[in-house]
Amino acid sequence: KKLVMVSLLKTDQYHDVITKTYSNGVLRVILDRSKALNALSFGMIKSLDKILDIAKSDNDIKIITMEGNGRAYCAGGDIKEFSKEDGGPEFIYCEYRLDAKFHNMKKPIISFLDGYVMGGGAGVSITGRFRVSTKNTKFAMPEAKVGYFTDCGATWFLSPRGTDPCFAGHLYDDDNDNNNNNQIVNLEKQLQTKFGGSNTWLGGINDYLGIFVALTAYVMDYRDCFYCNIATHYCNSDIEELKNAIFNADDLSIENLNNIFGIYCTVPDMPAPIEKYKYIINNCFDSETVEEIIEKLITEKQDLDISLNNDDDYEYVQSLIDWINDTINKLTTFCPTSLKTILKQLTLARSLDFIGCMTLEYRLGCNLWKRDDLREGVRALLIDKDNKPKWNPPTLEETNIEYINQLFLPLEKEINFEGCL
Repeated sequence: KKLVMVSLLKTDQYHDVITKTYSNGVLRVILDRSKALNALSFGMIKSLDKILDIAKSDNDIKIITMEGNGRAYCAGGDIKEFSKEDGGPEFIYCEYRLDAKFHNMKKPIISFLDGYVMGGGAGVSITGRFRVSTKNTKFAMPEAKVGYFTDCGATWFLSPRGTDPCFAGHLYDDDNDNNNNNQIVNLEKQLQTKFGGSNTWLGGINDYLGIFVALTAYVMDYRDCFYCNIATHYCNSDIEELKNAIFNADDLSIENLNNIFGIYCTVPDMPAPIEKYKYIINNCFDSETVEEIIEKLITEKQDLDISLNNDDDYEYVQSLIDWINDTINKLTTFCPTSLKTILKQLTLARSLDFIGCMTLEYRLGCNLWKRDDLREGVRALLIDKDNKPKWNPPTLEETNIEYINQLFLPLEKEINFEGCL
């Protein structure tokens, strides 16, 4: 390719967000609230919304890149601000509208997931076109721990949609164990042909791993993210070199972006940690109730206990038992209302498109925000930090399924996210 002189045209400062516009058509967006791990305040959400509107209408902008200052991409929405009694509904609407705009942006968005990505941070990354992980990537949806639910597009990207190519950015050749660590099927051209557009979304977590991640707040590393399609790429070199290659590229076509990714990215070392538990997860989390999941986990543990003394790989079996114990502990200590809501939410999502998922999230968000469980979770985990939340009701058995069902009913005033297309 012929080299061209790319220059920085301008730098703009918004509310804890910086943008840099380059002469080749790159709009670089930097989340700049590092002391709070770039958690999205209401002001940042409004800033990002405005930035996306500008990018959409400016024909000189070809692609958008997203990154965070410091050791996090974005650790979620500012839940302390969000949980205040006077701020919830407007915060919810503006954040979900931003997530919908992000997902439906026609111009490609590249998110550099270098560090923590949690909650609301997923809404402005995982729903986009390219998601580049690094060895620093830590992804989680911890809402069940604080009395809320997995939102910001998670209804879409964590629901069990199987291995349909329209949701998979890359699939391993599971039929060839010898090459499973380095074989990858890139479905981009098929997807471009099938759906069209330069920002076709490649993602969708396979099997029941997404339900497990949502219910247990499991922290995924870079290998998990790649294996589960949370990330589309893994940068094994200096992430700044990859950024500079894009910021200075004379050709920002999808084809050339893939060429650049091919230089700086690779398939991470496998297997991913979550693969170790995949069989048990699929066997147990394919359930209609959280109580049923726990019962299946107990059965799995009993079977492992029997084989423990007869198995040559004692440490491996014991590690599975320890993992099951930890998983059961989470499912019996996290917010019961949140757990039952999340399981129903992600089960229903299988039949919903993205707009349907966001409409469902808005219903749940407005209903669950009003509950005392959210403020109790924030108090116990983020303010007093005693890690002893008092949920109401306190157990799964006492959580009425009829009440859970009511959370999913249409609101008096529904929001139509079609306008964000």
